[in-house]
Amino acid sequence: MKKLFALTFIFSSCAFGAPKLVEVQNERELTVEQLAKTIASNQTHFILGEYHYNEQIQKAQGEFIELMTRNLQMEGQVTTGWEFLNYKDHDKLELLFDKYSNNQLTIDELLIQMMGEKNISENMKYAPIFKATKNINGQFIALNETREVKRYITTGGIENLPSEYLPPNYMKGSDQYLIRFKEVMGGHTDSESLKKYFDAQAFTDSVMAYQFEQQAINPLRFTVVGSFHSDYFDGLIREQIRTSNDHKIISIKVVDKNSMTKKEWSELFDSSKYGKIADYILYLE
Repeated sequence: MKKLFALTFIFSSCAFGAPKLVEVQNERELTVEQLAKTIASNQTHFILGEYHYNEQIQKAQGEFIELMTRNLQMEGQVTTGWEFLNYKDHDKLELLFDKYSNNQLTIDELLIQMMGEKNISENMKYAPIFKATKNINGQFIALNETREVKRYITTGGIENLPSEYLPPNYMKGSDQYLIRFKEVMGGHTDSESLKKYFDAQAFTDSVMAYQFEQQAINPLRFTVVGSFHSDYFDGLIREQIRTSNDHKIISIKVVDKNSMTKKEWSELFDSSKYGKIADYILYLE
C-alpha cells in the first residue's frame, strides 16, 4: 500500500507548464482555448499521436483533454479511447472506471487491476489521461485487439486470421504507410516477415477505428495512440475517417519539446517527403 501512495505522490507532484499548440500548416502558435474557439462542431474526434511512456507527453494529453472539454463546455459528453487496453476487456474496464469515477478505487488500483503490477511505474505515467476523463465525467474505452489474435497475422499473414476477428472496415495499409514501416524496421527483418508485421499494423488501425465507433456514446472524442499509427494522416487517421461519417477528425502529434534538438523540431514542419505530419503539434511549455 505504501508503494501505491508513493507512486501517486510522484506522478501528481511533478510540475510542468501549460500545454501549447503549433499549427503545422503555418507554424502558428496558439493555446488550447484559442483552438477551442475554432471548433465548429460538437462532433469532433481528436486523435493524439504520442510517444509512449513519457511523463511530459502523457501530462500534456491529460491537460489537453480536460481543457478542450471545459472550453467547449461539453463535460459529461466525452469519450476517451486508449490503444493499450483490449476491447475484449470492455466490461471489466467499464466497471473499474465507474468505481474510480466514484472514488471507490484510486488510480493506482485501477491500473493494477486492469494491467497488473509488473509495469505499474510505467503505466502510472498514463494517470493524467484517466484523471482528466474522470474530471470531465467522461467515458473511457479500450480499443485494441489481443496479442493472441494478432499472432495469427504475425505468424501467417492476414490470410491466416479467422474471419470472426476481421472488422468489417478492414483495409490493407497504404503504399506510403508501408514505406514508412520499412524505414522504421530498418532492414532488421526479412521481406516475408515484414509483410506479416505490416498486416498486423494495418489490422490494428482498422480494429481501433471500428471499436471506437462501436463503443463510444458521446459526441466529443479523444484517442490516445502511438504516433506512428496517426502520423501523416495515415493508419488510424485514414481508418477513423473511413469509419466515422459524422465526426470531424483532428490529428495532433504530442511531443516532448524539451528533449528534442532544433533539427528534430524543425522536421515536424517539413512536408517535402510525406506531406503534413498532423494538424497540430502539442507540447508542454
